[in-house]
Amino acid sequence: MKRTLWLLVAGLFAVMAIPVMLGGRDLLHLLPGFPPGIFALMLGMVLLCWLLNGAKLRVLLAGRAGEMGLMRATGTVVATEFAICATPGGSGGPLTLIALLTRRGVRPAQTTAIFAVDQIIDLLFFLCSMIAMMIYVITRSIDARLGWMLVLPMTLLCLALLGVVLMSRYHRRFLVVSGRLLSKMKVSPRFQQTMVRRILIFKKAFTETLQLPRSALALAFGLGIVHWIVRYSILFVTLYGLNQHLDWAWTFLVQMLSMAAGQLTLLPGGAGGAELSSSALLAPMVGQSTAAAAILIWRAVTYYFYLIAGAPVFMLMAGRPLLKKVFEGRKAEKPSNI
Repeated sequence: MKRTLWLLVAGLFAVMAIPVMLGGRDLLHLLPGFPPGIFALMLGMVLLCWLLNGAKLRVLLAGRAGEMGLMRATGTVVATEFAICATPGGSGGPLTLIALLTRRGVRPAQTTAIFAVDQIIDLLFFLCSMIAMMIYVITRSIDARLGWMLVLPMTLLCLALLGVVLMSRYHRRFLVVSGRLLSKMKVSPRFQQTMVRRILIFKKAFTETLQLPRSALALAFGLGIVHWIVRYSILFVTLYGLNQHLDWAWTFLVQMLSMAAGQLTLLPGGAGGAELSSSALLAPMVGQSTAAAAILIWRAVTYYFYLIAGAPVFMLMAGRPLLKKVFEGRKAEKPSNI
């Protein structure tokens, strides 16, 4: 737990220190002049994102959590995203979601399947977005290096989706090959049986989730699209508040690349990588000091606010015992509850 807390402190420090160092003294003149109304609008956009994700969670649950209202679902999302922002690589998010939905009668395997479908929706959105951004870069004759920067994440997304398809289609063969490898590694048969049982239970829950009515899956995908459009419009609004008018598509591209770079740091919230990459992309367009101010405000809304608003919701819905389990990386529930 102490290690995770130290990583969180390092992430918080990086979120503030990097823009301050890049912006210098000019940063002190830009921040006080940022319109409070626009800042409030940005916070409202985050709240809207939470509501959209809460609605998407309700659609994917399809009544399996009982009469879960929109506010309860949104609270679950806020607590989960707090855990994602507060733990290395977002590892605490799935554990929090499993624990909270288990209390509503949803089995951990079902929750994991819902989380997996939600991630697939995001993968499809980002893949389509990157293809659109590639066309945007080519048609606008923007620096060709940006096009190459999109190639790697697009390839990884394609491989991830291909892996999901192959795993679902050839899962039995995968289990056989995995069993042989585990046997050669002298893994106990009991452990192998437990893993096979969990995978098969997850496969069944995953299939059940994908067998929801097409209208429900389409609605979930639509809510995901709107969520990411609103979420990735925050940087555009930030620059507007600083009297900088860039194309919305450009700010969208900056956020996609910077958040992808942030994931590579494995620090909570992608700290460090997101700031440095977004600064490298924005500074040539708006200047170093303005870019630093925009990044500081943008990350304050999309990272600090997630922690500040999410912490009390997490404590109210989950409590201190789960907080300790999440930070220590333990399993939220015992295997027997699957």
